Amino acid sequence: MNSRKIFLLSLLVILAVSLMISPALAQYRAPHTMPGPAVEKVIYKRVPVDLAPKAIQAGDIDMYQFALRPAQAKALMGDPNVRLYMAPAGLVDIILNPAPAPAGELNPLANKRIRLALQYAFNREFIVTNIYEGFAAPMVTFLSTYDPDYTTIFDIIAKYDFKYDPALAAQIVDEEMTRMGAEKIGGKWYYNGKPVTLKFIIRIEDERREIGDTFATELERLGFTIERIYAPFGVAIEKVYGTDPKDFEWHLYTEGWGKTAPEKYDIGTINQFNAPWFGFMPG
Repeated sequence: MNSRKIFLLSLLVILAVSLMISPALAQYRAPHTMPGPAVEKVIYKRVPVDLAPKAIQAGDIDMYQFALRPAQAKALMGDPNVRLYMAPAGLVDIILNPAPAPAGELNPLANKRIRLALQYAFNREFIVTNIYEGFAAPMVTFLSTYDPDYTTIFDIIAKYDFKYDPALAAQIVDEEMTRMGAEKIGGKWYYNGKPVTLKFIIRIEDERREIGDTFATELERLGFTIERIYAPFGVAIEKVYGTDPKDFEWHLYTEGWGKTAPEKYDIGTINQFNAPWFGFMPG
């Protein structure tokens, strides 16, 4: 076996997926002229992501096929004995709870224009550059620019011109919150004398903690009071997916999803994110 170690680096994303999928060869060419398989035995081992770089550098494993953290990938780029392959691995998004609030209360996220305004309050370029150190790409919808089916919705996306524009986000929020009867006092929104508070569940295991904090700050600048709820996988999943959204255990959550394979016609993702029958939506 070639002594050069192979590290399959699947890049993580933020409302984004990363790039460079190796093209499939039209015709298979054997690595040698001898009969039989290229290797006699394949051994699968479970290796935690924190230990993966050292395991492959030490020769304990020859390939790691999972997403790395940006700092790990950056550290391995100069190692001549490690080969990195970049490929879309997943996406991270902020899911919003649009359930109508009970009488006397207000859920700003039940307002479609406010939900739309938050697209302009999300600084994707900052997150890609500073949090993922370039190992990600922006997304504004359920498909990325690296998905083959993206061309079918490009005209719709282009119409909105989604970009980081906090002034536009504030303008829309101010218009809609005022229309719904809220009052801005000292830069904070109040409804029936109480602060308009949003419960933001932020995952703590990976870059989502920094993403959540970054977005929470933007929401506070818009005048909302943010209750930051830092939670690991189990606690977060139970609150977001195991409760009725109308119970308002949460208003926002830093979701994460893995990618499997590219599809020419993606019928799964649009159903997953926009319809309840797959069972992936809260409630």
